[in-house]
Amino acid sequence: MEQCTLSELLESARQELETLGYQPSQIKLYERVWFRFQQYVEAHGETGFSERTGSKFLKEIYGWPGERNTSYMRHAARAIRVLGEYRLHGIILRCKRIVYRDWEENFLQPMNAFKQYALSKGMEPSTIYRMEQVIANFFSYLHSKRFCTLESVSTLEIDGFVKTLAGYAPKTLSVNMFALRTFCDWLFESGITPSNLRSVVPSVFNVNRRNVPSMWSKEEVEKILAAVDKASPCGKRDYAMLLLIARLGLRKSDIINLMFENLDWASSQISIVQTKTKKPLVLPLLSDVGDAIIDYLQHGRPPSDSPYVFVKQQYPFAQMGDVYMVLDKHLRRAGIHRKSGAPKGPHTLRHSLAGRLLEAGATIETICAILGHTNVESTLDYLQIDVASLRECAIDPEEVMRYAGK
Repeated sequence: MEQCTLSELLESARQELETLGYQPSQIKLYERVWFRFQQYVEAHGETGFSERTGSKFLKEIYGWPGERNTSYMRHAARAIRVLGEYRLHGIILRCKRIVYRDWEENFLQPMNAFKQYALSKGMEPSTIYRMEQVIANFFSYLHSKRFCTLESVSTLEIDGFVKTLAGYAPKTLSVNMFALRTFCDWLFESGITPSNLRSVVPSVFNVNRRNVPSMWSKEEVEKILAAVDKASPCGKRDYAMLLLIARLGLRKSDIINLMFENLDWASSQISIVQTKTKKPLVLPLLSDVGDAIIDYLQHGRPPSDSPYVFVKQQYPFAQMGDVYMVLDKHLRRAGIHRKSGAPKGPHTLRHSLAGRLLEAGATIETICAILGHTNVESTLDYLQIDVASLRECAIDPEEVMRYAGK
């Protein structure tokens, strides 16, 4: 398709959308953008598609990308990206999660077997979920190429799918490559392929460096905590969970998996095996955190036999599944808004704790121990913070530091 005219490309892409089962109304929306793009190309004396022309068209006609990208602008960008994908690779990958019915007839059983393989390797459910999305895209690619079995997969298919990922951010590419390598391992170990195809999957370097972490000011933290309705059962739970992050820097996975046996009230300690690193971590059960947990257990937690401290308020009172939504809810109640795309998840409170500890004179090793990092490099990522902004953090680290120094 790389040498075809724009008219030929547009017609072939439209036919492919129909083959993939896109709704006629959706195809019409794409065609409207394509019609304007064709006029733009002809006005500039060109006959074919190029990424450069596509980018100029989106910028000049739709203002993409801008400071605030509307759904109208995103749709136009998607329409042009579809043309680029189809010209280069002969396929159109859906931009949303793949629906299993697209390929389940041939690949649903292998998907389930692969997930069991990943689980047997000790991978976390969240990691397996992310890999599932990547492999679902790979199955969609194979389906578009009329593959019915995995036995026929070769280095050509692996390489072809990798090429469809051109333009993704390095971190996203890293996740995709990890999932693809793991899938190749499973293909080989299961006897589906005669050799391990992982050597075809490229390595993506320098993807573990985080951006400068987001910080919460003292006023923002106070507004978040003040927005929690501590008189309600749900509010008592949310308040205790938020304090565990803000005061002790616990990861959201460790809060969700916190069990009664992890709370040593006699010694005022929290002892856990971290969900992410599988390493033990012991932290002080600070008085305000302990009081919040007790208040929740006595006056907020519904009657449940669950071994987990934090449970949902609706029957059957199952284990909490997320902390992000808890923080997001109280951010909105507090009237705190951040720029589109700016981090605002539970990790931002961990960043604030790390910064406050640094400002108070804690060593990198001490901060590393408190945050439960397995190596100092991870901690250094957290400390790419302007020292002047540290003074705005709301976490008092003295008690934590005294405990860590024991």
